[in-house]
Amino acid sequence: MTGKAVILIVAAAGTTATADTFLFSGFNHPDGNVNPQAYGLRLDEFGGNDPATFSFENPTGIPMGTSTVNVQIDTASGLTGPATLTISGTVVGNSASGGTAFGTFTLSVVYTGTVTGSVGGGDFLFTSTTADGMTGSLTGLAVTGASPLTNGQSVALDPAARGSDYFFFGLDIPGERISGTAAAGRFEGQGWLNSTVSNNTEDFLFTAIPTFIPPTPGTAGVLAIGGLVAARRRR
Repeated sequence: MTGKAVILIVAAAGTTATADTFLFSGFNHPDGNVNPQAYGLRLDEFGGNDPATFSFENPTGIPMGTSTVNVQIDTASGLTGPATLTISGTVVGNSASGGTAFGTFTLSVVYTGTVTGSVGGGDFLFTSTTADGMTGSLTGLAVTGASPLTNGQSVALDPAARGSDYFFFGLDIPGERISGTAAAGRFEGQGWLNSTVSNNTEDFLFTAIPTFIPPTPGTAGVLAIGGLVAARRRR
């Protein structure tokens, strides 16, 4: 059974405003430092392999280029306010440069943070800034002997900071590492973590395409981007 890696942002508890729901499909980033395979998550030394990467696309039985990542963002008040971001679903592990395959895994990572932005100006941003605002796990789903996990076994993914920040998701994120994403109609996710089965480079770096944007004030820019992407994908 193939799952989906999901990025979910939910309004914080105690808010009274009606939440808005944003949906995206997530993809690998296009220009990783280590290829192949293309990836959205890197956990070096996983199973003793360095580098070690995890693809958000093309698990067994799914056509090449098909996203296994869904992104859902629920905010308390549209483009501003507290929110929770969850990345969950199925990713495919492999050492880079055509190396050892690890199998497939269920990924679940939760961040709490804040959404800010004026989407039409291209600066929509989710930011997580506290270690207490992140929990996560990676669970063996259909692993090979190269994996340090067995089927059904989980390892905790813990928060790691870059300066005072733990995770960014948006159109215009600080220290953007994937150039031209907004112009191409893609959002970018970037964050840092660690585990007991990995070391050195351990981070998220992926892109996401909007599939549904609620018609709330200030979202015209996102709606336009979503329409542009939809038109491109129909060609």
